[in-house]
Amino acid sequence: MSNLEKRGIAVNNACLICKLGEETTIHALWTCNKAKVVRKEWMSRNAKRIGIGVLIQNYRGVVMASCAQFMVGNFDSIVAGIVAMFKGVLFSLDCGLQQCIYESNKTLVVNRISDGELRFASYGHILDEINMLKKNNSGMSFRATIKAANRATHWLPKLGRDSSCNKFWMEDMPRGIRNLVKADWPM
Repeated sequence: MSNLEKRGIAVNNACLICKLGEETTIHALWTCNKAKVVRKEWMSRNAKRIGIGVLIQNYRGVVMASCAQFMVGNFDSIVAGIVAMFKGVLFSLDCGLQQCIYESNKTLVVNRISDGELRFASYGHILDEINMLKKNNSGMSFRATIKAANRATHWLPKLGRDSSCNKFWMEDMPRGIRNLVKADWPM
């Protein structure tokens, strides 16, 4: 700002939101009362809720079952992905399905499940459960996929996170993802 002032240009460095403090990074992140309100609202809306979405399709792309669930927990994206895979495995077994390919757009999640390492990580018990189920069901495999090829399963966790209860569909799916499922499936 001082370079502009040296050149005779009037500079107003007041915060554009509250008009009270000087617009600095510290002010925007910590001391601007109006910004605090927005941050607090966002934190309370998203606090400790993660969404989990599972979409089960057969080899032709026909939806066999789907679910949108929420969990209370403060997880990073990797742990949330591992929990989602675990929930997907349990849901598919509850549906009576034995041979399944489980996909995630997070390669690290698939690697953590497949490599058998990190048993002492905070989520090691979940990896152990997945691998125990995998040993008992030889038809299970895990693979990474690109996010763009799996748009329908990105909508489901958002639905789950924002819902007040877990939702399950047998041989069906929520209306909001029908077009996404069609678009995701290669013809």
